Amino acid sequence: LKLLYVGRLHPLKGVEFLFEAIPQDCHLVVIGKDEGEGPKLKKIAARRGLDVEFRGVVSEDEKESAYQWCDVLVLPTLSENFGLVIAEALERGKRVITTDGAPAWGDSNDYGGRLTYLKGYRDGTDEIRVRLLKDAIEKLKEH
Repeated sequence: LKLLYVGRLHPLKGVEFLFEAIPQDCHLVVIGKDEGEGPKLKKIAARRGLDVEFRGVVSEDEKESAYQWCDVLVLPTLSENFGLVIAEALERGKRVITTDGAPAWGDSNDYGGRLTYLKGYRDGTDEIRVRLLKDAIEKLKEH
């Protein structure tokens, strides 16, 4: 499964929980500005033996290529105003996993089965967040 994260590398984005949740047989591309989380995320990836590619800030063409490449966009956010990347991914027909940290997407519309919205994530423990992400990714791997 080819996973994509697009956004800032900041504690509020919850990327560390994604790194703890993804199976080793998935490939993850990370796009976005590092706001201090990069070294921690790289340590998690090395410890877990993950296949992760950090691309940093990229051009619009490179971002478009990443959207076309991926199977699933994952936005494991703890706090998001809207989550434009969710709209961008859905517009391209991609599957999306996001959380109740992005409340604008919690209206029960699953966009034809393409949106997985994780309730109980934002206010859950770290272990709950990792489990919710892991379960959602595993479920998508089955399809």
